[in-house]
Amino acid sequence: MLSLEIIGVLGALFGLLVYGMVRTQLARREAEAMQKAEKGAPAAAEEAR
Repeated sequence: MLSLEIIGVLGALFGLLVYGMVRTQLARREAEAMQKAEKGAPAAAEEAR
């Protein structure tokens, strides 16, 4: 049986792993949104003329 200390360490590592995955996903979504905005901005500027 695992001791409480080992369970705590494994839980903390799992938490850090999940945190890193969430941060990576949010950064990827933000980068995609900025890329779409950059692609859409010239078209919107031309339509405004």
